[in-house]
Parts: sequence; C-alpha cells; structure tokens
Amino acid sequence: MTKERFTVTGMSCSACSAGVERVTKKLNGVKNAEVSLLGESLSVEYDEKIVTKEDIFAAVTALGYGIGEYREGKEERRKGKTEMLKKRFFISLVLLVPIMYLSMGGMLSLPLPPATVNYVLQFVLSAATIAVNFRFFKNGTSALLKRVPNMDTLVALGSGVSFLYSVYLAIHAIVMGGMYAEHLFFESAAMILTLVTLGKWLEARATGKTGKEVEKLLRMMPDTVQIEVNGEEKTVPFSAVKEGDILVVKQGDYIPVDGTVIEGNGYVDRAAVTGESMPVEVENGSAVTGADIVKSGYMKVKAEKVGADTTISQIVKMVKEAGESKAPIQHVADVIAGVFVPAVTFVAL
Repeated sequence: MTKERFTVTGMSCSACSAGVERVTKKLNGVKNAEVSLLGESLSVEYDEKIVTKEDIFAAVTALGYGIGEYREGKEERRKGKTEMLKKRFFISLVLLVPIMYLSMGGMLSLPLPPATVNYVLQFVLSAATIAVNFRFFKNGTSALLKRVPNMDTLVALGSGVSFLYSVYLAIHAIVMGGMYAEHLFFESAAMILTLVTLGKWLEARATGKTGKEVEKLLRMMPDTVQIEVNGEEKTVPFSAVKEGDILVVKQGDYIPVDGTVIEGNGYVDRAAVTGESMPVEVENGSAVTGADIVKSGYMKVKAEKVGADTTISQIVKMVKEAGESKAPIQHVADVIAGVFVPAVTFVAL
C-alpha cells in the first residue's frame, strides 16, 4: 500500500470535501481517503498496482476541482483566492445596485426607463453577474452530474432558475404584453450570487488571518545569530546553527533555539510560547526556548534543540496538523452535508 497526500483546490464547503472523498474511495484499489477542507489536501492510501495517481487525479478533476502533487505555500494560494473573491464581490455589488434600482425603483416612485428597456438592462446586468461568478455554475454542474451535489450546486440552481424564469417572463411581457412583468426575479439571481461571494470572501479572510498568525511565529526567527567560537564571537546564518553551539544574546534579541543559559542573566519575554504577560528572570542554568525575547541582560546559551526540533517549530507543526486533520465530529458533519445538499436539491426541484 502507498500513502500519499495531494493538493486539492476549488473546494468551498463540507459537501465539496465529502464529494471528493466519496469519488476517491469508490476507485478500485483505494483503501482510504481523507480530505482536509482547511488544508486543501487529499490523503489517499491505495494499492498502486491496481490504481494510479492519474486515476485519482482524473476522478477529482471530473468534479471540477484542481488536484496535483502536494506542495507548501498554502498562504500564498489563500491570499490569491481572497483577492479574487474580493474582486468578484465588488464587481457583483456594482452590478447589483442598478439591478435593484430597476426592479424596485417603482415601489419608491423613482423614475424608470420604458418597460422593454428596463427588462433588457436587468437581463444584461444579471447575465454579467452570472459571468463574473460562473465558477459556481461550472463546479455545481460538474458535481451534480457526478451525483455529488454541493453548495455550489444549490447556488447555481437558485440563481440560475431565478434568471431563466425571469427571462421567460420578460420575453412573454414584451411579445404578448403580458401581466407578469412585475414578477421578474433578475435581482434575486444577482443578490444570491453577490451575498454568497461576500460570505466566501469573509471566510477566506478569516482563514487567511489564522494562517498568518501561525506563520508569523516562525518569521520572528533572525536571519543571523552570534555564536562563540574559541572565545570569539562570530556572526553566522541562523540555518548554520547546530546543537552544542554557544549563542550570544543580548537585549532585544530573539533566542532562536531551545537551550540552557550557561553564562549571564537577564529577563526574557515568553509570551509567544507561554502567554505570560510579564518578563521572566533567567540566569545560569535556566532553560530558554525558541522565540523568547531578551528584554534585558546579556547571556550565553548552549543550543540543545535547533530548527524543526525547537518548541516553537513543534507548536507551529501541531497547529498545522490540527488544521489539516479531522476531528471525529467532522466526519459526522461531512456525512450530514453529503445527505443534506441532495435532499435540499430534491425538495427545491
């Protein structure tokens, strides 16, 4: 058995991740599959003699999602996704405002263009809103055809039906002089797409902020450090520090390793690791951890853990793993989402 992790992009809800899991598990030769919506990853345990990576990629791609070899850099991808959603929301909002005026202006006795012009303008502006948010329709349709409908399917159905029904009524009103013109729903289609895009943008912003706070802990590490070699101080790259090195730290420095003070004393700020609000006194024999900040004093620290082995690196690793793994209750939520979306779709139809 081979176990690999892949990067999956384009998922937006629990139903999406449940759908990816479902189609992957259906492949002959796949023993287990687990998707992390937050981590944008798919972990698969499979028999490579029966099923290949290309088969897995094809199954996921058929649902409308992107998949490839696992890679770091989620924060960069999230930033790009957040910016894209921001642009889509504001463009949709700019289009929604005149649609609302054209559809609701009459209720406020506001001046409106002739009926035919009004219908055409609403049609054009709504169609533009759909074009801006066409991803909902692409992903939702793909998921529906694969019998794994998700939230995009619901959004596409709600806005699409409103739009098409309004087109029918508008044509009927223009051609037949119909009585249904006042029941157009172009603004409903545009409103659904705009509000859902707003929600996705806010969600992406919140997720991005959480990731930034985690990454900020690692970015506190200095590029270079002072070490003592044969009684002399040398400046070396942080990456060159190894266990047993003697680091020289003074006021304002970050302590980049876990170690023990072997000379000197002072006060360090441990808020990044322990949350303590007040500086802690350290002296010869005291233990210090990576990300401690020297508030006062001068010390020599013997490095005992460096790089990925330091306390702060382990904390960041655990936070990332927690975000990419599923709690037992999440499996229950995925099952419910997998049933809820098809049920809502069936009832709506």
